[in-house]
Order: sequence, then C-alpha cells, then structure tokens
Amino acid sequence: RTVAMSAPISLDAGEVVLVPLNEHVESIGGGIHHSMAIALDAGVVVVDSPLHEERSLAVIKAVAARWPDKPITHLILSHHHHDHSGGIRAFAAIGAELIMAEGDRDFIAQVLTRPHTISPDTLAAKPTEPRIQTVGDDFLSLGNGEIQVHRISSPHSAENLVVYVASLKLLFNADLFNPGLVRHGAAPPPHWVTYSRDFQKQIEALNLDIEALLGAHGVPQGGPYQELIDFIK
Repeated sequence: RTVAMSAPISLDAGEVVLVPLNEHVESIGGGIHHSMAIALDAGVVVVDSPLHEERSLAVIKAVAARWPDKPITHLILSHHHHDHSGGIRAFAAIGAELIMAEGDRDFIAQVLTRPHTISPDTLAAKPTEPRIQTVGDDFLSLGNGEIQVHRISSPHSAENLVVYVASLKLLFNADLFNPGLVRHGAAPPPHWVTYSRDFQKQIEALNLDIEALLGAHGVPQGGPYQELIDFIK
C-alpha cells in the first residue's frame, strides 16, 4: 500500500500514547496517525481507525484500560483512505456502531464483507453484523450535543467527516489541516495549502465556535485555530 502511494508510511502498529485534552477526551498518538476518544455517559466514541487491524486492536486495548467501565460504542470514520480506515473491521468485530459519510457507505460495506482467508482478522474469526450510520446534509449529534459530526467535501477527498467536541470547542479533522506538522519557517507542499484554505472555508460555513484544532497527523495535542489562519496566509 505504501509503495503504491509513494509515501514512506510505517505500517508498524507503533506505541499507543494517550494525550489528555480534558477529563473526558484523549488524543491517541504514538505514531504519525492519530485518533481521538471521547467518553460519554453511555460509552466511548473513537474517531478514526488508521492503518490496519493491529493498530486498531492496540487502540481498543488502550481505550479499555483508560475507561474500563465503558464500552466503545461508536467509531467515527473521517474518510475512506486506507491510512485512516484500515482498522475499521476491528471496531465492527467488537460491535461498535460505525459512523461514516454517506458517500463512503458502499465502499466500507464492501470492506466489511470481504473474506480474509490468508490472514484472518477478528471480524473473520467472529463474524458480526456491522451497524452502520451515515452522515449526510444534516449533522449527527451524540452525547446530548457534546459531539457533533459534520460532513464536508474537499479537494483531498469528496467525502469527509469532521468531529466537533463542544466542551473543548475543538474540531478534529484528517488530512485537511495538521497542527504542528510543518515546522515554523518551512514551506509546505502547495496542495496542503490548497486543502487547508478549502477546509477553512468549509468549517466557517458550519458556524461552530472553534478555538482548537486536532489533526489525524501533526502534534497529538493539536493547536489553536489561529494556527490554521497563519498557515494559509
């Protein structure tokens, strides 16, 4: 996969490092692909399942250790690219409801039903009927409004979900802007700036009160919204 992408992405599961953002929200780092976990009364919502099953199993284990009394109830998928969706079958196997953009449903449904015979994974070992919910023009709210899931489009991927955490005034995205990824004074690839300019326009149309941004890449603690403004100047 990484050869096909001409991208030096490590496929090692890596270390799982939880970075607390508040009492109920953890950024999940330890590699170059991050996830996020939000603990609600009914259970834990995880955002993104990067790379492959091994990484997702490590994340599931870390989340269970952090909140041993709360099951993982939902997995929110930012978009279908494999470095963000590759571990989704592990979350289906534990019965988590899978939330994705409307346009990604057919692809993910195929992923969930494909046979895994050469290297059987947890879903192949314990077939489970996946629960899927899609987000279209209307946003999805979880936890009495603590989480809002919005669908936007992008030159990077036509279907994207961004996740707003109300208690932190924080927005999670994947690939559209990565806080802390480009060191100060360095020139980013031009297409990154294109993605980020479009991202700003899309999220401003949502009329959310955003103070902080967290990316699926970059520093796991995220950064202030102002960092996006400075990046696209």
